Amino acid sequence: MSDSSLGFDWSISDDDIIVYHFRNSRREAIDTWIGMTRQHRDDFLAQGKPLKRIWFFHDAVMPTPYAVQKAIQLAKEVPPDMPTQVACVVTNQRIYTLIRYVFSVIDTRKDYIQFFGDEASALDWLRTTNVAGRSAVDPT
Repeated sequence: MSDSSLGFDWSISDDDIIVYHFRNSRREAIDTWIGMTRQHRDDFLAQGKPLKRIWFFHDAVMPTPYAVQKAIQLAKEVPPDMPTQVACVVTNQRIYTLIRYVFSVIDTRKDYIQFFGDEASALDWLRTTNVAGRSAVDPT
């Protein structure tokens, strides 16, 4: 859906899961992500849909102060009653440690964020878990 030469691209699956791919953390990529995230959030909020996202961090992504600042800003903009889930896919252990730390700074509420080593597992979690964290296939 976007130009991957920017270092960021996204798509939306048939079941409304938004997949963001971060290939670098240059300012241009972060700014594009910010704009798309706000647009998707507003569109899904207006339609009353839960916001289910995959954030796939490729090996070249390192959290920059600018990216962290923007992520904190975005987290504060999400309405507290908006159903949201984020599945983070990180394949590099060093980057995983950094991203995990950044998330601990961004938001203390951890129930809507999960980390995975591959996109298939992340998709499975988003498809089988509702936003409250209870299994969508197990009504108990």
